[in-house]
Amino acid sequence: MSQYTSPIDDDAVREMWNDAHSSHTPTPPPDVDTAPSFDDWLEKVDQEVYALVGCSVHDLCDFPSRDLYDAGESPEDAAREAIEQEPSR
Repeated sequence: MSQYTSPIDDDAVREMWNDAHSSHTPTPPPDVDTAPSFDDWLEKVDQEVYALVGCSVHDLCDFPSRDLYDAGESPEDAAREAIEQEPSR
C-alpha cells in the first residue's frame, strides 16, 4: 500500500498565507457598541442631579437606573426622572 503525498509544498502554501495575512489589521464592525459602561453612565447621572438639586443621586430614593440605562436613556433624562420620583417633603 502506497502512502499518499501531496503535490503541494505545504511550506510554500503556509508562507503565501502568512504573507497575505501578515499586514491585515482587523477593523471593528461598524455597529460596535460605544455606549458608556453602566458605572460611567451613572456617574454622569449623579453629576447632572448634583447640578440640578445640589445632592447626589445616591441621596435620592431608589429609581430604576439599570432599566433606564438598558433602555438607552440619556443621563440628563435619567437625572430628571430620579428627581421627579423623589417624594415631596
